[in-house]
Amino acid sequence: MSGVGLCGGPSMDDYTVLRVIGEGSFGRALLVQQESSCQIFAMKEIRLPKSSTDIQNSRKEAVLLAKMKHPNIVAFKESFEAEGHLYIVMEYCDGGDLMQKIKHQKGKLFPEDMVRHQLSFP
Repeated sequence: MSGVGLCGGPSMDDYTVLRVIGEGSFGRALLVQQESSCQIFAMKEIRLPKSSTDIQNSRKEAVLLAKMKHPNIVAFKESFEAEGHLYIVMEYCDGGDLMQKIKHQKGKLFPEDMVRHQLSFP
């Protein structure tokens, strides 16, 4: 995992939090701006559990995201731990997520060609 326990690795000092874009039972989703590039990213802030087994399970999410490479999957940038939290920095998709798109359809099915295109692998 990028930056865990490394001097000079990524940290919260590299980002400015612009706003909270979501909250859940395990943490928050933040809209952040990287200081060095001024790029906008989404950052998951996950409270690390107390047990070492649960901490390892939390870290697996970052490892899996780092391995996923597909045009229809949000791109992983980096991850790091600080002050009892796991931070996962990802590409920001301002068009919303799949659940928002489904709700916007109001029960109407997506066109088959659109689904086929979105699920196709290069």
